Amino acid sequence: MKVQVLFYSMSALFILFLSHQTFPQSYISDKIRFRHLTREQGLSDSFIRCVIQDSKGFLWIGTSDGLDRYDGYNLKVFKFSPNDINSLGGNSIRALYEDKLGTLWVGTLGGGLNKYISGQEMFTRYFNDPLR
Repeated sequence: MKVQVLFYSMSALFILFLSHQTFPQSYISDKIRFRHLTREQGLSDSFIRCVIQDSKGFLWIGTSDGLDRYDGYNLKVFKFSPNDINSLGGNSIRALYEDKLGTLWVGTLGGGLNKYISGQEMFTRYFNDPLR
């Protein structure tokens, strides 16, 4: 786990170094803006496992306690609900993938693979266990 965090930290520093060397400082300060998302802004958890930007421009953030969709202004949180078969299968998001058709797939710990149905904002769950 520590090696993975170190790898991501070193990668981020390398990208910042390259951007500083490639672009004039005035270009960077005028064109690039960063916004920090925290639990206070509605992020479901501060431990982020995966991030993807889909073909519609949404930023999907997989955390240890839910899936967050960010449109640049607002966060929408998706979580497992035991009373709703159309909710996520689990809250611990492990993988995010968008296929060629623009379908978002969400891998969860213990909750199977989940297909996001965008028009209805719900999920279809798929399990590898034949007894489920």
